[in-house]
Amino acid sequence: MNIEIWYDAVAQETDTVVNGVTVEKNDVYGFLYPVRSYPIQSWLFPNGSWKGLERQLTDLARDEAVRLMFHGRSCDYEDVRKCLAGSLGVELSFSEWDVCSRYDQLFSELIMAIKNNDSVIRSLISALGYEFSYDIELDLPEIELPWECNIYDVTDLHDATEKI
Repeated sequence: MNIEIWYDAVAQETDTVVNGVTVEKNDVYGFLYPVRSYPIQSWLFPNGSWKGLERQLTDLARDEAVRLMFHGRSCDYEDVRKCLAGSLGVELSFSEWDVCSRYDQLFSELIMAIKNNDSVIRSLISALGYEFSYDIELDLPEIELPWECNIYDVTDLHDATEKI
């Protein structure tokens, strides 16, 4: 059985691929689905009703050899390696995954969408003074928004939120 674990430490999300197929929530191989949105260190070892990664893998494989490929940061791989040290039937390997490249693509697409489409979003970004580190020039209009307000009571707070 070939299992790939893709751990995104930025979003703290884990995706699982079993025998080349991405695992979904109701899939029989969805063993990581309950913990997929938690930091990896919180689900490697048994915790409460969670059996831990090693037990989940042995229950899933049912005496079949498991080849586990971990994609992520090397420090997270070291934790996985420690968790599975001495585990019989699990062959562990590692592929460093530059998860930031995933976000570079998303941010580039977002910037292009902003540049090409929505003037309201462009105005808000301009008002925030956000600096892009991408090679994209935006012709953003100069706008002035009041950003400072003195809040003395609930009425002032309500009035300030109405202006936004």
